[in-house]
Amino acid sequence: MLTPRERFLTALTGGVPDRVPIFDFLFDQALYQHVIGRKPEDYNCEDAIELSLALGLDAVYLPTGAPRGYQRQWIDADTYATEWGTTRQRNPASWPIDAPIAFPIQTRADWDNFQPPDPWAAGRMDPIEDGLRLADGRLAVLGSVGGPFTPSWEQTGIDVFSMLIYDDPELVRAILRAHTDFSIAIARQLVAAGVDAVLISDDFGWNGGTLVSPPHFREFILPLFVELVSTVRSLGKPVLLHSCGNVNEILDEIGRAHV
Repeated sequence: MLTPRERFLTALTGGVPDRVPIFDFLFDQALYQHVIGRKPEDYNCEDAIELSLALGLDAVYLPTGAPRGYQRQWIDADTYATEWGTTRQRNPASWPIDAPIAFPIQTRADWDNFQPPDPWAAGRMDPIEDGLRLADGRLAVLGSVGGPFTPSWEQTGIDVFSMLIYDDPELVRAILRAHTDFSIAIARQLVAAGVDAVLISDDFGWNGGTLVSPPHFREFILPLFVELVSTVRSLGKPVLLHSCGNVNEILDEIGRAHV
């Protein structure tokens, strides 16, 4: 009988496990309270690993951390600015991914005056290293990075991003490039830390279709997505993609990026 970690990695690398492995994003505070008797204020590796083991899952999702000593810029009790300047608001319904409500990049001047955060800052891998130690081989550990698209439009708002594709496509390329470079640097550190696989989170669609037209996806986003996937695979780790929405029109292109 395979261990949970062995089962997950066997399936992920094309083998035949002893049963279908199970994995989920543990994004429900009530579930934590019901199963392990406490409700985390923020998503954290200790509680996520304990809940994964209690539920009999085979893998656990672990995000990276902020730089050591970093303090959120709180605007009020529920609202804060991120390292990338996006204003987010806490909402129990969306825990632990707080909703973006205001966006720092509206013009080229905004971008020219913006300094992206340092992906190599000390502390980024602290939650990953803690999680690997706590999991102790019992679960497959998935380190996570953002894809090119979602982090980019979360700096501009989807409406401004969509207009910039027409009004200033080179600015769109610059923003997408910055976020891809950031994710590649994080992915390199995740692999060096010892994660079992890298999970790319990038929501390309909504219920009715893709958030940008398929031609624009292929022109602006797909090459950078392929670069990110190829980098992780060149480092010897499997890649998973989480993408919400109806992505049927671009599914073949997404799939080929993993080959």
